[in-house]
Amino acid sequence: FPSGVSERTISCRIKLTKGRFLTVVSIYSPTMSHSDETVGQFYDTLVQLLRKIPISDKLVILGDFNAEVGNGYISWPPLSGRHGIGKCIKNRIGLLTFCTENNLVVTNSVPAEK
Repeated sequence: FPSGVSERTISCRIKLTKGRFLTVVSIYSPTMSHSDETVGQFYDTLVQLLRKIPISDKLVILGDFNAEVGNGYISWPPLSGRHGIGKCIKNRIGLLTFCTENNLVVTNSVPAEK
């Protein structure tokens, strides 16, 4: 069953076959208009949640991080691929740092075809 972690985070652990599990975390990050303290609290809560998820679980984090990864593939190659979004906004460094520290990959950095 889904479990509310905070007003911006919810998680759900789903039993798969052969005793495996998938944990899905849905988030809505504070926007750039929020204070650095609010953004920091959001990431702290998210990190605390990740520490509780068994390492054997498959993990998917989805939602709106209110950040664009930009063309960070030179500085952040394992995270964003070479097809970043192009422009950079304030929350970019927070997202990329979070991903680096938690061994996560940004998977939607390839723009949709027009």
